Parts: sequence; structure tokens; C-alpha cells
Amino acid sequence: TEEEVRGDFARRINESVGYQLDETVIQSTIDRLMQDEKQLERVAEDLLEEKVYRTIEGAVGVKETPVAFKELSEKEMALYEKRPG
Repeated sequence: TEEEVRGDFARRINESVGYQLDETVIQSTIDRLMQDEKQLERVAEDLLEEKVYRTIEGAVGVKETPVAFKELSEKEMALYEKRPG
């Protein structure tokens, strides 16, 4: 929805500057971004990907498992060594 897109633009703007901007500055920036077709397409795709991910995550019950860096590196090296050629 337009509301979701505007909200995501606001989040991105605040993250890029590292602090909360004045609401009028944010809204005028969002208004300009809403006229940029490439920006709109990118944000819409990102929002869709996030919704799909959440839906899949809920359906399959994704469980995060903490892994130490050393363990991850060892597994990655083992996979690398098994690759053909």
C-alpha cells in the first residue's frame, strides 16, 4: 500500500542520516521519492520480499540457531573442499 511504501521510505531516510529528522523534511523527501519510479519499484519489491519471507517463516517454523564463527568457518571450508573441480 502507499502507506507501507511511505513508512518504509521514512525508515530508510532516518536510518541513512542516523537520527530522527523533522517530520516536514521527511514528508517532503518522501514526496520526491514517491515520484521516482525506480525508487518506488525498489521499495515495493523489498516490502513484497519481506512479506513473502514472513509468510514462509510462519508456515515452516524457521528456528534460528546460534553458531560460533569458528564452527561456521569450518563448515564453509568443508563445503568448499567438497565442491567439484
